[in-house]
Amino acid sequence: MLITWLQPLCEQPSTTNLFYCDIRIYTLPPHGVRFPFAPTKRDGLTSPMLRVVASSGPHQLRRVPAMKIERIDHLNLTVADLDRSVAFYQRVLGMRTESMGEGRAALYFGQQKIHLDAAGGAMAMSGEKRMPAHICFVTDAPMREVTAHLEECGVPVRMQGPRAGAIGTIQSVYIDDPDQNSIEISSY
Repeated sequence: MLITWLQPLCEQPSTTNLFYCDIRIYTLPPHGVRFPFAPTKRDGLTSPMLRVVASSGPHQLRRVPAMKIERIDHLNLTVADLDRSVAFYQRVLGMRTESMGEGRAALYFGQQKIHLDAAGGAMAMSGEKRMPAHICFVTDAPMREVTAHLEECGVPVRMQGPRAGAIGTIQSVYIDDPDQNSIEISSY
């Protein structure tokens, strides 16, 4: 007579929706009968192990992002002439400025800021040729006021028109800063 029972030992790692179960099969064989598979010994009984994987949810695993990015806090631009760039961002874009020590300045707008780093300074990007950046600023001013202000400041508009913004269609004008960074000024 064969006596058999199962003992499942299950766990669910917190990183998946799968259960892993090691099922020990305990059988007392008739005297002199051997199992056709390699058993392990546990408590003096023959107990081969079977691994079963079962899903506790949908059959496809979902990746959950580790974090949710809320907004940009700051970005850094390397500039050829710190004073010229500070003057441009103050005069043309109305940003508040603050010195951050030798060869550095901060430009504040809304809840964000831009760090300006003088080329060749300690904080400037090094090792590779600096590439011009593209930055899009959002304003609540109507585009006709924006273009009038730019004309007043002597800053040429490179192009303008509707574009795809982060949350919908925006009306944009494009200008260049003194370091040839592309500046887009937009309104929803």
